[in-house]
Amino acid sequence: MNKKKIILALPAKMCYTLGMDKAGYTIRRSKDFAASGEYDLTIGNMVYQIYRDTFQFSYPVWYCVQLDNLFEFSKKELIEKILKENKI
Repeated sequence: MNKKKIILALPAKMCYTLGMDKAGYTIRRSKDFAASGEYDLTIGNMVYQIYRDTFQFSYPVWYCVQLDNLFEFSKKELIEKILKENKI
């Protein structure tokens, strides 16, 4: 009997955690990511929800749920701004 190994390949975006602990933060997809599209940005004991708004403009804009007036045109820039506000 010839046994074959079955290897499941998941898309990379389903398998990884963004961010680096050395940088003082971690970023992961939220539990309800499929419905909300939000990421959980954890800095110390604070958790911020960030998301990309693709409906309002013809280009993506990233927002932070807890900080109403905070937005940027890339996820990296938004995270840097939040880190700066937290003095990290």
